[in-house]
Amino acid sequence: MDEGGQAAGAASLSVLPPRATGIAAPAQPGSSGVRLSRREHEVAVLIAQGLANRQIGVVLAIKERTVEDHVGRLLRKLHLTNRAQVILWAIATGLVVAPSLTSPDATPTVDDESLPS
Repeated sequence: MDEGGQAAGAASLSVLPPRATGIAAPAQPGSSGVRLSRREHEVAVLIAQGLANRQIGVVLAIKERTVEDHVGRLLRKLHLTNRAQVILWAIATGLVVAPSLTSPDATPTVDDESLPS
């Protein structure tokens, strides 16, 4: 883990307004009409960063089993079946923005201000 609590080698994603991607996105970043708790938003962002449940637990200072519960609720609320779909949802709703594939040095970041309080 580095000073910011990120797993070594984990890319972070930035939270920006939705881009013109051909995917309809809600007006508010991270808003999809589904009410997620702040913790579920945090878990979704960390899943989108590629973290495993154990790593998410370390970052959020919660047990891995609790992370599993949050992931399960997140999947049910969003009617998704796997983590890859969570990543696509997070990008499509503007919760995160995928790093540019044309720039190998691109290191996007997470903006905590976009999370609900």
